Amino acid sequence: MAHPGPILEGEFLRMLQRCMPPAGWPAKLAVAHSGGADSTCLLYLLTQLTKAPPPSASAPTRAHALPREILSLTVNHGLQDASDGMARHCARTARALGVPHRELRIPWGVAPFPARPGSNPGTDGGAGAGGGAGATEGVARDARYHVLVRAMAAGGADAIAFGHHADDQVETALMRLARGSSVLGLAGMRRVRRWGMGMGKEEGDLGWAGARGMGRWVVRPLLTVGKDRILATCEKAGLEYVDDPSNFQPELTLRNAVRQMLERTAPAAGLPERLAEDLRTIVKRAESADLPIPLDLSGSREELRGAILSFTEHAENIESQASAFISRHSVASPPSTFLFCTDRIQNMDDPVVNAAVLYRILRYVSPAPWGSNVAEGRRRSEGIARLADRLWNTPAAAAQAQAERHPFASVGKVLWNPIRIGSDGRLRYETPQPYERYGWIASRAPPSTREPNPTVMDVTDKVAAALAARAHPRVGDAHDAHASGALEVLYDNRFLLTFRLAAAPAALLPSLAAGHARIVVEPQSRWFWPRVVLRQTHPEPGDTTLASVPAQEMMWYSGNFRRRAAATATPPGAEEDSWVDVRFIRVMNDF
Repeated sequence: MAHPGPILEGEFLRMLQRCMPPAGWPAKLAVAHSGGADSTCLLYLLTQLTKAPPPSASAPTRAHALPREILSLTVNHGLQDASDGMARHCARTARALGVPHRELRIPWGVAPFPARPGSNPGTDGGAGAGGGAGATEGVARDARYHVLVRAMAAGGADAIAFGHHADDQVETALMRLARGSSVLGLAGMRRVRRWGMGMGKEEGDLGWAGARGMGRWVVRPLLTVGKDRILATCEKAGLEYVDDPSNFQPELTLRNAVRQMLERTAPAAGLPERLAEDLRTIVKRAESADLPIPLDLSGSREELRGAILSFTEHAENIESQASAFISRHSVASPPSTFLFCTDRIQNMDDPVVNAAVLYRILRYVSPAPWGSNVAEGRRRSEGIARLADRLWNTPAAAAQAQAERHPFASVGKVLWNPIRIGSDGRLRYETPQPYERYGWIASRAPPSTREPNPTVMDVTDKVAAALAARAHPRVGDAHDAHASGALEVLYDNRFLLTFRLAAAPAALLPSLAAGHARIVVEPQSRWFWPRVVLRQTHPEPGDTTLASVPAQEMMWYSGNFRRRAAATATPPGAEEDSWVDVRFIRVMNDF
């Protein structure tokens, strides 16, 4: 058997470009650096690639096609005796490669971080230095991601690279098989994905990223190469790396147990029954599951890598079909809603494509954090199948069926209304005429009356504090609102409110401080759009609209739909050059 060769520069360049974010590479790319072989190899390859000169004077410089700067980030969990030593090793490696480096210590016990757990199991694909034995994986991961996304923001990095590789993909797919994931889940980790709004429900929760996470990306360039080639690269380059001992303790995590199973070693005597049962489930489902290609756990590592790669390609094909469906049947609709016509849908009988389409629509419209399981209906296949049947699996030429449909709420806190589109482009709810198109419009469901209403916000204190910080800056406040001149507030996980502090009226801060006025955000229209209001109580009570959603009407044009070109009027009571902006920030794309 031939000895695996190292990863070549040209080969790595192709890997890297396959995971480029949609808008291209940012100027600065962070690397999650744990000190293990995977992340050390990745840091080295990125450094060599970004430092190399362009191939010729006539060719465009690589700075235009690649990140110009690499930033090494190491999370020190402080959960092992060796944690500090591993973090120091990461700093030495970064220094030797000429890469700026930051060590990120987790302040256990300081909100939002929980009390210090006994240890922190992890894999080298992450940035954890010293992830020791015994802590729950979930808490360790959430804490790690929490400090990473904040370090990215502080360091000006809009993307971060992780060192996960093809063998990690195999382990991830098998772990998802144990949890009953669909074929889409068996595709493993994506080469590139949006960070999203993170874990938790709101600002202050562990793992929360909010609006800042919508503009940041996770990339994994090494997903197509195995661990053996990573080790060969480290050997050829003379790179030193460390091994986290917790990665070799199968009794700690399912990933470790799966890794041991794939290495054909005898199960550990102390393997918890929970993990042993998961392994039995993996074997059973691999043999019996209805998969697009067979998954033979007795095959070689190379065969397993190839099988998971085929799952990945299959999932990408499914997503392409979902994109085509949305492009073909969607219609321009009011901001924060999604409208698609069902009168021309035929042969929508592939449950996997159905699920991919509905996951995107739910994620786009839902008020749950973008990227969370809640926003995607918790990805429960049975519920998604029922939703698909209700939306479009009806008899052809179904004008009568359309008339019999009724509004309903679904998973993801989404409301579905049957709709018809008049010849003037207006949305109506009556029975469609023979010449009219019809379908469904998805929107945010009305908030529950059993919990605080998230569509009503009082932002007075936030705005007043930001204005005061801008008026009286302090040393060390470089990242506060006054430095950037703007305060951003996420509304209902759907809209970003931007308060341009420099343009605020001079008399506003004294008025807010004296309690003579407040700034509130209230829902407007059936779509629960934000309306930002300055509510004065002195000297005269009254409301002034500072900002709202500039919604446009719709019209029918040559058999297609388009937005009416005429600009909408400024909302009553609003200033034409308001210092507050409102923008819908959820996205439809699948990453």
